[in-house]
Amino acid sequence: MKKNIVILAVILFTVTASAGNLSAGVFLGYPNALVLRMDMGEASAVDGYIGWDWTGLYLAGDFVIKQDLVLENVTFKLYYGGGGAISFHSYTDVVWTGTTWVTDSGTKIHIGIRGKIGLSYFLPDMPIELFIEAGPGITFVPSFHVTGIGGIGARYIF
Repeated sequence: MKKNIVILAVILFTVTASAGNLSAGVFLGYPNALVLRMDMGEASAVDGYIGWDWTGLYLAGDFVIKQDLVLENVTFKLYYGGGGAISFHSYTDVVWTGTTWVTDSGTKIHIGIRGKIGLSYFLPDMPIELFIEAGPGITFVPSFHVTGIGGIGARYIF
């Protein structure tokens, strides 16, 4: 299933690249992911992630606000926002039933919300954006717990 989703993502990236204002790349951290960003203008964008972590598949989408940040005559793009995430995690537990040990395994679906803040830099004379981002998350299905994301990445701008 993971292979089919990655193939679908590559096809979607290719088909929508001609739409303009689109960038695609990789995110390395937690979770590792293929990323797609569609700019909605100078001040906002929509990000999509198809990723994986140690135990499963991770899908997320965010709406972000963008603004210029100039430091020492170098222009960066500061962005912040949030969205939702769903992940599918495989597990194997050994459980004591009171009389014997039993192995339980399967897949859990986690659903939650997340926020993020990031900083990006556009390479001069090249259609490449380098970025770093991090943020908190809250998973509320199947149970409530605090999560987080963070890492570095690069996007190619079509």
